[in-house]
Amino acid sequence: MVCNDQELETPTGQSWSSPVLKKTATTATSTLTQKPLLQPHEDEKEKFFEHSTGSSSLALDSVETSFMLETGNNVTNQALHDMANNMIGRNMPFQSPFGVKAQVYADYTASGKSLECIEQFIHDHVMPTYGNTHTTTSVTGLQTTSFREEARQTIADAVNARASEDVVVFVGQGCTSAINKLVTALGINKGHRRHRASKRPVIFTCPFSHHSNLLPWRESPCADEVQIPEAAGGGLDLEELERQLQRHQNRPLKIGSFAAASNLTGMLIDVDKVSKLLHKYGALACWDYATCAPYVDIDMNPKHDPAAYKDAVFFSGHKFVGGPGSPGVLVVKKKLMSNEVPTMPGGGTVLFVTEKAHSYLSNKVEREEGGTPDILGSIRLGLAFQLKQRVGPHRIIDLERQHVKHVRESLGRNSNIVLLGRQTDDVDQLPIFSMMIRFGDRFLHHNFVCALLNDMFGVQARGGCQCAGPFGSRLLGLSREHIIDLGHAVVAKHEILKPGVARMSFPYFADDEEVEYVLDAVHFVANHGWKFLPQYDFDCRTGVWRHVSRAESAFPNKKSLSAMSIGTTESVSLSTLIEPIRDVDAHRRQNLEQAAKLADRCIEEAASSGFSQREKVADSHEGLRWFVYPSEAVAAFQELGGKPPLSEEISGPCQPERYFDPAINHVWDGVPTLATMKRHWVKMAARHFIARYCMPGQSSPFVMEVMPATDSEDESGSDNEKTGNRLQNRGEGTSLVAKHEILKPGVARMSFPYFADDEEVEYVLDAVHLVANHGWKYLPQYDFDCRTGVWRHVSRAESAFPNKKSLSEMPIGTTESVSLSTLIEPIRDVDAHRRQNLEQAAKLADRCIEEAASSGFSQREKVADSHEGLRWFVYPSEAVAAFQELGGKPPLSEEISGPC
Repeated sequence: MVCNDQELETPTGQSWSSPVLKKTATTATSTLTQKPLLQPHEDEKEKFFEHSTGSSSLALDSVETSFMLETGNNVTNQALHDMANNMIGRNMPFQSPFGVKAQVYADYTASGKSLECIEQFIHDHVMPTYGNTHTTTSVTGLQTTSFREEARQTIADAVNARASEDVVVFVGQGCTSAINKLVTALGINKGHRRHRASKRPVIFTCPFSHHSNLLPWRESPCADEVQIPEAAGGGLDLEELERQLQRHQNRPLKIGSFAAASNLTGMLIDVDKVSKLLHKYGALACWDYATCAPYVDIDMNPKHDPAAYKDAVFFSGHKFVGGPGSPGVLVVKKKLMSNEVPTMPGGGTVLFVTEKAHSYLSNKVEREEGGTPDILGSIRLGLAFQLKQRVGPHRIIDLERQHVKHVRESLGRNSNIVLLGRQTDDVDQLPIFSMMIRFGDRFLHHNFVCALLNDMFGVQARGGCQCAGPFGSRLLGLSREHIIDLGHAVVAKHEILKPGVARMSFPYFADDEEVEYVLDAVHFVANHGWKFLPQYDFDCRTGVWRHVSRAESAFPNKKSLSAMSIGTTESVSLSTLIEPIRDVDAHRRQNLEQAAKLADRCIEEAASSGFSQREKVADSHEGLRWFVYPSEAVAAFQELGGKPPLSEEISGPCQPERYFDPAINHVWDGVPTLATMKRHWVKMAARHFIARYCMPGQSSPFVMEVMPATDSEDESGSDNEKTGNRLQNRGEGTSLVAKHEILKPGVARMSFPYFADDEEVEYVLDAVHLVANHGWKYLPQYDFDCRTGVWRHVSRAESAFPNKKSLSEMPIGTTESVSLSTLIEPIRDVDAHRRQNLEQAAKLADRCIEEAASSGFSQREKVADSHEGLRWFVYPSEAVAAFQELGGKPPLSEEISGPC
């Protein structure tokens, strides 16, 4: 491989040229006989956030996590009640083709919903002191950084991450960003496919993984993918996994990256058992917890079974209740993040940058969270995790299993409903159900089912393959030939033929009445939904089904961002468009009654009015049609006076019963999915287009890529030489690498935006002038840390931020009180307060320097003698000496000492 010049010698004598694990090779090949590792001491937790830029002063020395961990059913039930009532948008009315409906959200597998208690806490206590992180000198930077690092610590505690071994990294777009970051850190996104097989990493995947946990590995040019099939009774086939591990045991790097749960069926995987097996053969255990992270216990380092540790877990914050608007998370062993260059180099990842050289930070968090982070999102996720921990993961999974049993029994009694996957008690799963609705020898289209659930009942479900193509193909029983043919049809803009399911979830905090209402709605659609088919049109190109009244506009009453008011002088009419629904139970009963009345009327009117099909699939693709046409529903009613009986044989490619036939399971192994086939055909078309229409050096016939002319001296040399300049030429910035960040030159920066009023601008200018003229008199009142460069008032020696607020004070619902806002009285007269500040500063200035001069002030810390020539700032002791000698500030010198 060409990923890196340094090779890793593993305990088995294997080698792999990659940046991963070059510092240690023992943990990646840990065996089942590995000795248990001790849990970190309390002071070791601080290492999670020891920032090389000085944030170590924000180590969580005073953060308290007041979780109520499973303290009894009374507390849990109250928390569940408060969570349900706190849901933003719960029972929110909207205008549907059948009248006003109250929203009932059943799509938690795709995304959680926001909670009022979290958003209110952020509004009241986070946003007022919001400021960018990466600073320790302002209260906004201190408090915001404190909140964010507390959120990180909350997640670390919840997943049992060890400060000495693991790192919690916030990443951008959910699991997709987290997995791509890991792939990049391991270095397997580089290299070439022509490497010998014996030198290539191997990735073990499973069929029920989300595309996010397949494509990043699959696109790696220097790794092979081996898919482990599903076991006959569900879950991962451990016997086949062990066979493949033995077959590939001489590969330099082996990675198992599996889904902890299926996002189609909710099936849970025994992550500890699989992790132990992977470690037995020296493979890494990486887990995608996106589907189940809000509901199960995540244990990076199980105490009861140390060999079942996880090398990496990743999940999406937005899937938590209260989590929308939060980032993804990667929790990973530090040894796996030993890449010399950060996965996303840029602002916040470097210690020092000159014109030609730079040095990256050593702190794993800082170097892997380049750029301005999603600060509010990270804090929001910390609060969402607090809610999960307060209810308790074990209590949550108990409630989830209760919903599984009830929903499975209810839907399983309806012969019109085909529940996909193994719906047996021996399969542990979350209450996530994917289904198809039968009609004669075909099915109702999943997008029609979801549209009718929305329009008639307000139920928010999701239709499609749910970004799990391989497992979806198996569940639907698609043959190899049908997958290929459907791929051609989809690329040819016949997405109506793309098979899919209707999916909904019943999370632990959903009350019994809501669950029963959703089930009643599903049963109605399964039994009578076909009667509404004439009321809907479909688009062959997009696969969308839409009520005929929405032909001109799919969403006539949608809200617009332009309705936002600035300040409080303008009124916003969005919330007054529809009256809130006062009696939700009565409203739901009315929906069911309305649906029953309208069903027969819809089909009878269509049958009597000579209904004709408005659009059909092309004749060449008719053999791939698996769903019923509205015209076929009308014809069946005209002929039979009702619904046709279910046929034993199903027309079209969707044959769900095939999923249970072990004799044909192997036909799916190695079969391309619709998503990968579509991507392949797009690439082929692009290559053809570029070859035919583009000149050399062009990726588009409309854009010529021109390399800028550069000095030959700057651009000469190989990539390895440039890498050497980056990592080894450290003549510039050597003092910083030696932990003398106090010497790092910098400036004080402030901005005066257009919306700042004149009084505020003048006050800031007065403050700057006072600091410029008299600020030196306060130097004896401040200590500095040579290592971090932080200056801190002597009264803050014990704690950098004694009055900082904590996320643990957030209430669930409105039954708990929050004391954060009462810590300090609000300032009523801001102008008077500012005048007092300036007067106080003027009075204290002379007193500070006079007291220091008369008390024999001595310097508490100094720069090492070897670096004295690099010092450009004045010591407090020098300010005192100048006052003692001159009785004031020394005149400005024409020559300036130091490098600045």
